[in-house]
Amino acid sequence: MRRTVKVEGLKEIREVLMNLRTAAAQRRVQREALRAGGEVFAEEARKRAPRDTGLLARRIFVTSNLSTRQRRAHRRGSFAPVEMHVGPFPAPRAVTQEFGTSFHPPQPYMRPAWDLKLGAAVGAIVQALQDQIMAEALKEERRAARRARRGRR
Repeated sequence: MRRTVKVEGLKEIREVLMNLRTAAAQRRVQREALRAGGEVFAEEARKRAPRDTGLLARRIFVTSNLSTRQRRAHRRGSFAPVEMHVGPFPAPRAVTQEFGTSFHPPQPYMRPAWDLKLGAAVGAIVQALQDQIMAEALKEERRAARRARRGRR
């Protein structure tokens, strides 16, 4: 099943991000927004994960880090300086749980979470971007006020 997502306003978001004071602030805003969206998926995937031992549900994380094996297999296909990954880390058996084997029928949990929570995740990313950009703008205002006070003394 193919799903298309249309996101509007990315040019404007990029312009606002570029106006932030430092590249670190830009990355921080992006990372927190992606983490918020990823957490929506992770919560749903944890609910849907098979409960044999409960280990699989406890291992579903939202992270920017990958294991060594995952880094070798990963192809960075994004132009963004920040990526966030959602899934069972590092749990190679989780793949066989999701897709099944010739001996074990599939028990999907990640894809249904994606299908169910895509809209909510995009909404969480947008909300987190707004919140984080405002927080960074307030930080910058406080820094400018401190610099102005120091300059007067």
